[in-house]
Amino acid sequence: MYDVDFQAWDLTGNSQLAEDAETVCLEESIPGDLNGDGCVDQADLGILLTDWGCTDGECPGDCDDDGDTDQSDLGILLTHWGESCP
Repeated sequence: MYDVDFQAWDLTGNSQLAEDAETVCLEESIPGDLNGDGCVDQADLGILLTDWGCTDGECPGDCDDDGDTDQSDLGILLTHWGESCP
């Protein structure tokens, strides 16, 4: 998780850190969770296999952000298989 401070802007364009600002925590995604549901499972494997061989950089099955869907992406998905699943 990350703690993030946001600056507050008023209508005149002045910025300052709000004294009563809340702490925002962003969840870190799980490698291999291709559909973003917080669980690495069959649905993610289906996305990866449907996208297998994609090389155009816009690949939904690309787990390692190298622009394609291949065996390294499958390895990442399988390494994290079952994480955060009920």
